[in-house]
Amino acid sequence: MSPLSVSDLQTLGGATIVVALIVEIVKRAVAWTPATVDRFGPLVAAFLGIALVVSVGAYEHADLAQSALTGLLAGASAMGLSDAAGTVAGSAAKASNGAPPIG
Repeated sequence: MSPLSVSDLQTLGGATIVVALIVEIVKRAVAWTPATVDRFGPLVAAFLGIALVVSVGAYEHADLAQSALTGLLAGASAMGLSDAAGTVAGSAAKASNGAPPIG
């Protein structure tokens, strides 16, 4: 396996993971309520995605418009990933609530 490079962050997959991580750190550091996350989470994710990929694109001398679009898509993907993970975790927590102990 080849080592990761800076240009790997320009890909949609690489940027999505980093943006999701940063958004999760921001949500926990600021202690947002669920309503605030629903309202501002997508904006923060889109901004962070664009900022991350455009800055890496500038470092790599990539096309600015393509970098901005990839960053926007990475931000949207990060919020979708976060929503899906929250839905699955929430469903699992509800399903296990009141369940008899194992053993």
